[in-house]
Amino acid sequence: MQVNRRSFLMGSAGVAAGLAFGAGSSVPAFAEDAKLRAMWWGSNDRAKRTLDVAKLYESKNAGVSIVGESLSGDGYWTKLSTQMAGRAIADVFQLEPGTISDYSKRGACLALDEFVPSTLKVDSFGKDMLKLTTVDGKLYGVGLGLNSFALFFDQTAFEKAGIPVPTADLTWDEYAKLAVELTKAGGKDNYWGGPYGGALRLRLRRLAAPARQKPLCRWQARLQCG
Repeated sequence: MQVNRRSFLMGSAGVAAGLAFGAGSSVPAFAEDAKLRAMWWGSNDRAKRTLDVAKLYESKNAGVSIVGESLSGDGYWTKLSTQMAGRAIADVFQLEPGTISDYSKRGACLALDEFVPSTLKVDSFGKDMLKLTTVDGKLYGVGLGLNSFALFFDQTAFEKAGIPVPTADLTWDEYAKLAVELTKAGGKDNYWGGPYGGALRLRLRRLAAPARQKPLCRWQARLQCG
């Protein structure tokens, strides 16, 4: 007997919270030697902790085994995209806020809403946490955790440019304009008025949406120059 991931979730407590569930192939029957493939990126420490959680799950669910694979760097994304193209993607895999939208819209992820709260208990994660893995109103994963973000600014650079230092109510639109002003004021090559990478890059891409114009009151609103 073969069951897909939807049937597996209905009959289990879910596995590897924090990773997205794939929506492609099938897995063996849950009650008879079920096996799930899980893939993630990160350090050896993350791999060890993830495998420890998998072993704990296996100990509480007889007949279920989890085969884990950890990769680092660009190798992870290359393998994940190759697996998706070949419809052989892992059953459970790690994504980030910027990629879960892309993968879910391309049909690689399984929407989890029908399993909440009967199978997946996600209330303790908080609404803001769940928003990071919600796409078009549907939940496609549960966050592994949150990073702490901080922006730093060079007060001397602001003074030289004659630009007022940022305040805690700075919006993302204002930040983008401020970064341009500082870059121009620098007057030299390879000098940037603000960083443009990671989560910040994703945030700036969404400036066109008015709803994204939220103040940074909960952050240390500081900008980095140079």
